[in-house]
Amino acid sequence: MAVTATVTPGKVFGDSDVITKESLNQLGQPTISIDGSVGSLAISNNSIDNNHIAGAAGILLTKLEGISRGSIIIGNSSGKGAVVDANDSGKILVGDGTDLNSVAISGDVTLASTGAITIANTAIEASMLNANAAATGGGLEVSSGMKIKNDGIDPITKLTGHADREGQLISYDGSGDPAYVTKGTQGHVLKAGASGAPSFSEFLSVIATNSSTLDSDKTLEEVHSLGGVPSIVRGVLVCTSNDGTFVSGDEIDFSTLLSQTDSPRGALVAADATKVYCHILGAPLAVKRDGSGWADLTENKWKIKVYAAR
Repeated sequence: MAVTATVTPGKVFGDSDVITKESLNQLGQPTISIDGSVGSLAISNNSIDNNHIAGAAGILLTKLEGISRGSIIIGNSSGKGAVVDANDSGKILVGDGTDLNSVAISGDVTLASTGAITIANTAIEASMLNANAAATGGGLEVSSGMKIKNDGIDPITKLTGHADREGQLISYDGSGDPAYVTKGTQGHVLKAGASGAPSFSEFLSVIATNSSTLDSDKTLEEVHSLGGVPSIVRGVLVCTSNDGTFVSGDEIDFSTLLSQTDSPRGALVAADATKVYCHILGAPLAVKRDGSGWADLTENKWKIKVYAAR
């Protein structure tokens, strides 16, 4: 539809009207009514500028040229609108001082399409924490390496509980990494090893048991691996078969023995940095039980055993 213009004169003279200056001026003020719309052929190309568009025109987005889903319009180097694809999963829009770009997160974190950020393992270091990370109610202190702040709160309450680790200790292995110490059995003590983490074991270690049964002037000499002269050496007789009121596995300390053919001294025990030595001074041997008289031991039912600790 074309544009229609209707012009109404400002003055229409009748047969009896007198022509005056005022009536002539009215002829120069006609009323113009415009109806219809402007067709594509009626407007020249490049003839519409910003001044011809009303400030409250409210142009709908649907009137814009279509762009791909997930894209946005930015200004390019020529000052014109340009389309940027912003729908790649896990990417963000980042300005570089000149343009706006869709880039992937890199470094110590990753970004999921849901917006969730994941920090890489071992990425957080003490130097990354501010000194005020140590809260008044307990927290971390980073002034000299990460540690639990001493603020009157028991530091052990900051550790996560592990019901399956009852009775275990934490030490450091040969690489300097934290490691659990295997739990010892009742009566065991913690001993430092030559290297690496300590371990639980019996206070006195069994060094050796002689291979043959007891007889006169029996000597036991055995190499130990304690790394120095033992501080404690103990010799016993161990029962290998029931002998009177003794049963297999019973042990008798040398201090309770009496040589029936000699003075009450039983045996000698000694050690150096590499070996332990035990010598039975005489046989047969007797032991005093429960404050009663001396009871003879059957030689072929007993062996020598030596304990030592450092």
